[in-house]
Amino acid sequence: MKTNIIFIFLFVNLVSFAQGNRNMPTFDQMTERKWQEISDKAKLSDDEKKAVYPVFFEYEKSLFAINKILWDKFRDVRQNKSNSENINFSEINDLYVNTEIKQAELLKNYHEKLQKLITPETLFNYYLAERNFKKNLMQNIPHNPNKTKK
Repeated sequence: MKTNIIFIFLFVNLVSFAQGNRNMPTFDQMTERKWQEISDKAKLSDDEKKAVYPVFFEYEKSLFAINKILWDKFRDVRQNKSNSENINFSEINDLYVNTEIKQAELLKNYHEKLQKLITPETLFNYYLAERNFKKNLMQNIPHNPNKTKK
């Protein structure tokens, strides 16, 4: 679920960027920032960085791609909410659950690749750094004071 939140945040940032807010980072910028923080905090050696980076980037890119499909569907629903009789909510619900399953499969494959590249202790530190990055990102999401709560 936290992965969804991160990618929703990234997506919102990318949409804002595309709409003219030039202060928001692109996917590549955010991914690079995440990589720098994780690789530094996990204390990856130069050789480990070279081995792990392609796996990291492919995982991030794959997560973004499967989440983008879901985000696009949710955006379409929000835009067409007044015509809810034309919306197949069952299909959207299935897409949501299947996206979660795909994320879990990606994470499992990511883990299997990483454990071949770095020691268990380094991998633990890597995951810890990744969790801290996500936690810090969530804590620093700007809140929109103009948005009304429902």
